[in-house]
Amino acid sequence: KLDGTRAVEGSGGTVPLDSSRLGVLVKVLPVKELRALHLLFPLPLVPRAEWRVKPTQYWSHLLGHEGQGSILALLKARGWATALSAGGLHQGADYAIFTVAIDLTPEGVPNVAEVGEILFAFLAAVAPDTTHHPWLLEELRGLAELRFRFREKLEPLDCASKVASDMQYYPLQQVLSAPVLTFDSDPDKLVQVGKSLNPDNLRAYLVCRDFQPEELPHTEPWYGTSYAEQPIPEEWLQRWRQPRTYPELFLHPRNPFLPSTTELVPAPTQAFTDPSEVFQESLQGHRLWVKQDTAFLVPKLCVQCYLFSPMTYASVTNYAQAQLFVEMVRDLLEPELYPAVVAGYHYSLRPMRRGLEVYAFGFHDKLGNVVRAVMAAVATPQLREREARFTVLQQKLRRRLANLRKETPGWHCSERM
Repeated sequence: KLDGTRAVEGSGGTVPLDSSRLGVLVKVLPVKELRALHLLFPLPLVPRAEWRVKPTQYWSHLLGHEGQGSILALLKARGWATALSAGGLHQGADYAIFTVAIDLTPEGVPNVAEVGEILFAFLAAVAPDTTHHPWLLEELRGLAELRFRFREKLEPLDCASKVASDMQYYPLQQVLSAPVLTFDSDPDKLVQVGKSLNPDNLRAYLVCRDFQPEELPHTEPWYGTSYAEQPIPEEWLQRWRQPRTYPELFLHPRNPFLPSTTELVPAPTQAFTDPSEVFQESLQGHRLWVKQDTAFLVPKLCVQCYLFSPMTYASVTNYAQAQLFVEMVRDLLEPELYPAVVAGYHYSLRPMRRGLEVYAFGFHDKLGNVVRAVMAAVATPQLREREARFTVLQQKLRRRLANLRKETPGWHCSERM
């Protein structure tokens, strides 16, 4: 029946995280070189059923923000974490679980109690009594409208597969817009989700390669994973229920990268339908090429800069150093340009055979600000002033390279094709 009603069976009365499974800390020994803390919160509503309001989107944005004043910014400053994601929903027809996942450094593992305290201190600071900020709701709604209006086209097969799945949950007339747009405002549902994000309503997973076998008496039957279960230490819970105040935690300001116009720029008199060189400076080796879009007609630009150097591929050591340089630049840019990523801009840096590629894409209105910020960071990456971050990123790169040996044969084949 294609009328937008859910065609999914319930859990048969067995909810994955009932009260008997909460307040538990599960320690897990991974195969790869990983360290992470996952906090799982069962929700009192099913977000997919509340698609008109999307009450979890607000909390995912707050907790997962990576700019100034955020949880991740403070954890990085302490040298305890390298990444954080919030929202990662597991949901069925009659249950939902909100997940906060934090990738820890080796120094972060012994400080897990304070990592959790920082999370709940942030909630207490920016959303006391689970209050919400109307201006932020409007901003999120505007961002969703931009994403929907100017989203990239999917491959036909991917689009058909996604729509066929979404037809089980949304009305046919809104099957394309319902997963993206927010249609109604319901503060009560926002408060419901906010109240669920508390220390007495969670199950914690601590994944760490450093655990000793004798610490993990149980073996998971399907994959043979060693693990242990224990109550969350009462000391941790007390700290999480009454967290300290951290002045480094605060609500981020309004997004400065929201485009003020999405109008198309008038086409130039000379249409550059083919790549055309419009500037050349022989002494410094500067060259500028332009190509005019005449097919998609969206208010976006794509900028690619190539900084030529024979050093990046001169040796394996040079390539590793180039990767570290790129990671340092990205790390420097993240607090400043995370709002740009939220607003629909994209930027990347990568070492190549002939040097370094800088790529930026997004609305023409503010893309120049993004490119200037990236190029300024490349020119002055503040390497010596950020020695502590260099150590953390060096460890991260070493873990990533060590974990390559543990990828599946299929992954290695696809990467080398």
